[in-house]
Parts: sequence; structure tokens; C-alpha cells
Amino acid sequence: MKIGLMDIDQKWIYLGSVIIIILIIFAFLSWPKKQPVTTIPAINAAQQTIEKQLNKQITDKDTVIKSKEGVIKDLQNRLTLSDKKYKSIVDKFIVLQKEKENVKTPITVKELRDRFVTAGFIPLPDGQCGSGTICFSTSFK
Repeated sequence: MKIGLMDIDQKWIYLGSVIIIILIIFAFLSWPKKQPVTTIPAINAAQQTIEKQLNKQITDKDTVIKSKEGVIKDLQNRLTLSDKKYKSIVDKFIVLQKEKENVKTPITVKELRDRFVTAGFIPLPDGQCGSGTICFSTSFK
């Protein structure tokens, strides 16, 4: 076989090929190999950290729920008291409305004076009415 200007025997080509293959195999076998990384400790550490965080979140959630339940109970109690107060005010209003409908106008002067006295207006004795004083008089007889 002729390579370029040189004439090389076939056996030298085979011998060169075998030497190159042996060198490649030797280089491959002598190359430093990486040791496999043990990931079990890293996985265990990460798992413990996640479990701690989960437990902390659960306890925090429980305390928040308990505090919110207390607030809810307080608001429910206040709501029931407010409803009772509102109902009593409405009942009182209804009673006053009925009383207002039953009120009759006074017929005599004595009835009128008695109503003023009941309301807190005390009349002056006769003859003391004048400027600067409030006296009530009626045309009722």
C-alpha cells in the first residue's frame, strides 16, 4: 500500500492500529474515576428540615385557629347581647306607639296642669306670671 510517497506494508498498518487501540484502552482504564456521591445524608437532612418546618406550621396554624375561635365566640356573645338589646328596644318602641295612640287630649284645665306637672313643668302660682317667666294658660274651662 502506498501512503503519500511511502510504500508501507500491510502488517505495519495493522500493528500501528493495534498499538493505537491498546493506548486508547490503557488511557481509558487508567483515567481517574469519580466516586459515586452518597446522597442519602443530604436527603435525610433535607427531609428533617422539611419535617421541622411542617410541624412548626401545623402548631402555628393550631394556635391561630384557637385564637380565632376565641374571637369568634366573643363576637357571637356580643351579637346575641346586641340582638337582645335591639329586641327590647323594638318592644319598648311598640309599647310606646300603642300608648301614643291611646293618649286623649285633656278636657279640663286641671287635666292639662296635671300633665304639665307630670312632665316636669311646675306652674307658677297665680298672679306671678309676667315678663321673663313662662306661664301657661288655657282657654279650657
